Amino acid sequence: MKKRVLWAVLLTVAGLFAVTAPASATTAAACWGTGGYIGERHHQLGGNAGPLGCAIGPEENAYEGGAGKVQRYERGMITWSPSTGERSVQAAWVQNGRMWLDWGVTDPFHYDSWLVRVDRYGWNVGQPEYHNGSPGVWANRGRVELPAYTWGDYRIVVEGCDLGGGHTCRQGWSNPVYLRIA
Repeated sequence: MKKRVLWAVLLTVAGLFAVTAPASATTAAACWGTGGYIGERHHQLGGNAGPLGCAIGPEENAYEGGAGKVQRYERGMITWSPSTGERSVQAAWVQNGRMWLDWGVTDPFHYDSWLVRVDRYGWNVGQPEYHNGSPGVWANRGRVELPAYTWGDYRIVVEGCDLGGGHTCRQGWSNPVYLRIA
């Protein structure tokens, strides 16, 4: 019960949003500014014309995970997780009903594999593992289309691990990103 109450509180604080149409000239004027590592990643992903669309609110302190920042966009969210690397930023968005996750750069940390935990309404619904060298995955960053999930509210985190001698995951999970598939 506590887990579900916490999930409801986090969803409310995160201000989850429904997937909307792409930004237009009229909505672009209402976009919030972006800056720092979050703004840099947003720009690298195409800015307001990219898959995230425009920022719908200011950059805020991370909701959980300690240090870091988060910013919500029309179709996703970007978070900065300094515990997983000074410039470590995770971006997630919904495109054509599918979820995408882009993470990194985790320098100075490099990993053999990446665990991506996907929770729906507070319950784990998947934890795919992506290996260094797989399509879209490198030792210090990656971009993957997540497996198909149904409608709902999602919390996604990523963790880098080394495979030698079992899974050794030194920095822990990133700050979460939240998405809604409507």
